[in-house]
Amino acid sequence: MKSIIAAVDLSEISSTVFNVACCMAKRTESAVKLLHVLEPLVDDKNIPLIPPLKRMVERVEKKAELEFERFTTHNHPPEGVYVNSFLEKGKAFLRIIKASRKFDTHLVVMGAPHPRSLLGSTLGRVARKCPSPLLVTRSTGSEGYRRVVIGVDFSPGSEAAAKKALELARPDAKIELCHVTPDTGNDVDVEDRADAMTRKAEHLELWGREHLGDADWSSFTIAGDPRKTLVEVAAQRGGDLLAVGSHGSSSLTEMLLGSVAEAAARNAKCDVLICNQDRGGFELP
Repeated sequence: MKSIIAAVDLSEISSTVFNVACCMAKRTESAVKLLHVLEPLVDDKNIPLIPPLKRMVERVEKKAELEFERFTTHNHPPEGVYVNSFLEKGKAFLRIIKASRKFDTHLVVMGAPHPRSLLGSTLGRVARKCPSPLLVTRSTGSEGYRRVVIGVDFSPGSEAAAKKALELARPDAKIELCHVTPDTGNDVDVEDRADAMTRKAEHLELWGREHLGDADWSSFTIAGDPRKTLVEVAAQRGGDLLAVGSHGSSSLTEMLLGSVAEAAARNAKCDVLICNQDRGGFELP
């Protein structure tokens, strides 16, 4: 049986993560792997802990175990959904990726970040490196998504995002394909820019026919910064799911400016689906 991983940090949104994962599992006949990772207080295992610090670490770990036990007691899956619970220790993003490889995982569900959180710590790394599609939820589509915006850059990541979005959407969902042409601000001839946009629109139409088939879909192109524009388009169109591909890059540019996928996960008001095109390239330590 295929699995969906619900990765929870026991914050307020964790119950939403669990409920969405269970609803998706029921629709896709999957099992749920409920995972909470306790990160080490001291990274270096070779550093000996003095007795007071060792006792403090033990208290923190015991508290986490009790909180996770309470969470599993108070959050019940719907009838017919099988749930396994795991409390692990280590780096959260590594444990989530390892779990996605260990089980036959077709979806990882995590909670949307707090507006002032540092996304790169766990969610950003999972978005870049996880081989399974990642659903960042804000609780908008547990019963299936009705209006889906798919950001298309014609990469394998976009293809994977479109395929998975169709799986998570309702049969009667409205699908909109959006290609954002970066607006460089350079002094480009208006006619040349218009011709380029027309060619992109034609390419997007052919891409949609190939990858969406008989689904209820439409497409359009727009100029702008993809990190901002896709989020704005999803809000304007009333999207309850924004689907994008991730290139899995850790380049300096993306670390400084942020990727399209991470910008969507942080700023979108709806749920965000991220599919990594580099599905097996990350080497685990």
